[in-house]
This record gives sequence, structure tokens and C-alpha cells, in this order.
Amino acid sequence: MSINATILVTYTAVGALGGTDQIVNSMTTPANTNAPPPSAAQLQAGNNQILVPQGFTCNVAFIRPPGNSTNAKTAKAVSGDTNTGSWTSAPIIYPVSGLTSFYIASAGTETVEIDWS
Repeated sequence: MSINATILVTYTAVGALGGTDQIVNSMTTPANTNAPPPSAAQLQAGNNQILVPQGFTCNVAFIRPPGNSTNAKTAKAVSGDTNTGSWTSAPIIYPVSGLTSFYIASAGTETVEIDWS
């Protein structure tokens, strides 16, 4: 199953003296016709190794935790890294090109969905 995601960031500022400034940035990933099917990962408290599917083209992992999650999570290339900020319920995009695995450190147990592109 191919995943095609669009990220749209809109910044709007209204000045104290009036007037509006708006910037829209958009990034669309190209359709990946060799992406693996979505998967799920059962996270435990601590570092959880996530294997990147082999035999497919995997550039990024779209990680979606439950919408009501309160567990702090951190994605990292190796278990000792601290290269991303933590998040709880928001989905994130993590680059996996060239990796065979990565880690999600979690404060508790939960299942996250991973879509590959």
C-alpha cells in the first residue's frame, strides 16, 4: 500500500497596528509505489527497536500514536541517542532512509501505527 502524505504549515500573524502577514509552506511526498504495508508496533516502557521493512523502499516512517496518548515518546536512530524532542499524541514523521532499524523510547505501554513511504 502506497502512502502519499501532505504536510501543510500555515503561519498567520496579525500586527498590533493592524494588517496580516501569512506564510504557507507545503511539502508533499511523492507516491512510493514500493512501500511496505502499514504496520503496528507495541511499545513497552523504555527503548523499543522498530525494524525498517527490508525489500521495499522506505524513506520515512509516519508514526501515529493513539490520539489520547499521554506517554512521552522519543524517536532515535540508536538507543542511546536523544536526537528528537518528545511527543505524546501527535503523529510524527521520522526519516528512515538507509536505516535497518530505529528506536522509539516510550514512557509506557501503547500501540502505534507506522505507515512507510
